Amino acid sequence: MNNQTKTKTNVNISVEQQTEIRTVVKEVNLTVSVGVKIPTKVRLEPLPPRIVKLVPQ
Repeated sequence: MNNQTKTKTNVNISVEQQTEIRTVVKEVNLTVSVGVKIPTKVRLEPLPPRIVKLVPQ
């Protein structure tokens, strides 16, 4: 039995929110797609509170 739950979430953000997120997350040299394995050299960290406040979904 698989313990993972598949969910689909669509989040609509404004151009202003996109710009703010880009200024906070500056250097991401990674293409992210659902189902693609993240390279082991990539260190995942929690999103900065500033981004979570912008898009709490």
